[in-house]
Amino acid sequence: MARTRYQVFVSSTYRGLEDERRLVMQALLEMDCIPSGMELFPASSEEVWKLIESVIGEADYYVLIVGGRYGSTDATGISFTEREYDLAIASGVPVLAFLHGDPGEIPAKLTEMDSAAREKLTAFRAKVEGVHHCKYWINADGLAGAVSRSLNATIRTCPRHGWVRGDLAKTVEDVEKVGKLQEQVRELERQLATFDNQADNELSGFSQGDDVIPPEAALLEGNYPPSELHLTWNHIFRTAAEQALSDPGEDSIAFALSCRIEDLAKALGKRRPRLREPDGVRAIKQQFLALNLIEVDHIVNPQSPRGRMRPVWHLTARGQRHFARLTAISRTSPHATQAQTPAPAPPPNLA
Repeated sequence: MARTRYQVFVSSTYRGLEDERRLVMQALLEMDCIPSGMELFPASSEEVWKLIESVIGEADYYVLIVGGRYGSTDATGISFTEREYDLAIASGVPVLAFLHGDPGEIPAKLTEMDSAAREKLTAFRAKVEGVHHCKYWINADGLAGAVSRSLNATIRTCPRHGWVRGDLAKTVEDVEKVGKLQEQVRELERQLATFDNQADNELSGFSQGDDVIPPEAALLEGNYPPSELHLTWNHIFRTAAEQALSDPGEDSIAFALSCRIEDLAKALGKRRPRLREPDGVRAIKQQFLALNLIEVDHIVNPQSPRGRMRPVWHLTARGQRHFARLTAISRTSPHATQAQTPAPAPPPNLA
C-alpha cells in the first residue's frame, strides 16, 4: 500500500535556533515527513525568494518557530521568517505556531540587541498569537515533542494530499476499490450518526453543551457562580480538548482552564475567579466522563522522583467529533457554539 508522506516547511531564524531546528527536523523524519526549510537555500535573499515561494506553495504543513531573534530582513525591513509566514497564510497552508514560552530567560547572545529589531519581534509574536492557537516551548527537546504531537493531531483533523511514490500511484482498479471503500465509510458514518443520536437521547438529562454550568458544580473558588461569566460546558470542553491534544496531563489541562476562565472574566469586566482545585477539576472530569467525551488513564510521571502516577485525559471518538463540531466554521452563524444568553459574547479564544 502506498504510504503518504507530508512535506513540512520549517520556518525560523537560523542563528540561535540551530539545536531546535535539528531536533524538529529529526522528529519530522521519524514521522516519515519530508522536512524543508532554509537549509535548502543558499541565502535569505530576493534571488531565492521565488524558490521559497514554490516550496511553501507545495508544502502540506508549515511550522513556525519563534525564539529570541527577529532575523535578517529584506529591503522593506520585514524579516524573511515573517515573509514566509505571510506567504503560508496567503497560500492556505495549515500553520502550526510554536513561540518561546519565556523570552526573558533566553540568553542575551541568542536575542536581538537592537531595540528596533526587538520591537519588530514583539509585534510579530502578537501578530501570530492573534491568529493561531499557539504552543509554547522552553527547550529544544520540548519543542520537538510539541511539534510531533501537534502535527499528528493536525494531520488527523486537517488531512492534506501529501506525496506518494510514482510507482505506487493508484491504478484504475485501485480507484474503483477506493470508491467502494468510500461508500462503506459513508454507510458507517450514517450508522455512527444513528448511534450518536441514540447516545444524545440517553444523555439528554445531563447538563452539557451550551448549558450554562449550574452553581452546584462548584467549579470556582468562593462560590463564584459560573452564570456571571455565562460559562458553558462547551467553553470548558473546547479549552480542555485543545490542551489535551498537545499535553493531556490533568495538571496542564487544569492550568489551561484557569487561564481561560480568568481571561473570560477580564473580557467581561468581572472580578477574576479561580478554578477550584482539585474539586472543580474533578467535577469537570466526572461530567465529561459521564457524557462519554473523555477517557482518563494514569501514566508514570517522569518528573516525579518517586515515579508517581499522573492522570491524563484522552478524547473519545464521541469527544473528537464534538470538538470538531465546536471548532468548525459555521456557514450561517459565526457564534453557533456560544451560550444562548443575552449577555456579551465571550472573546474569540473562548467561543
